[in-house]
Amino acid sequence: MSKKILRVVRFITLAALISLIVIYTIVYLQWWGITLFVFAFLAFGIALVFPVVGGVFMLILGIPAFYNLYDSNYDFQIKLPAYILILIFITSGFIHIATSFRWKKRKTKQGV
Repeated sequence: MSKKILRVVRFITLAALISLIVIYTIVYLQWWGITLFVFAFLAFGIALVFPVVGGVFMLILGIPAFYNLYDSNYDFQIKLPAYILILIFITSGFIHIATSFRWKKRKTKQGV
């Protein structure tokens, strides 16, 4: 069950990252986000192999990004898609951590 949840969360996170890149580099022509996207894909790649470490890295990257976006001087129409997609990224980090610990707990109970 946990692996299915992680698979769905990873697909949603990948879709959110790709749509964030499309929205901000192609639609709004904001090139500042390229470095954020590189680190976001790095965190996503780490989460594929090590869910707990990747989830923590997603939180370390997502929470300050959300706060910096809140303090920026952009219009709300430009901020809204990023708010939604960064919240998806943060939630994905929490789910990676939670399901990984749940999976390890279940694995130790079974004695495997």
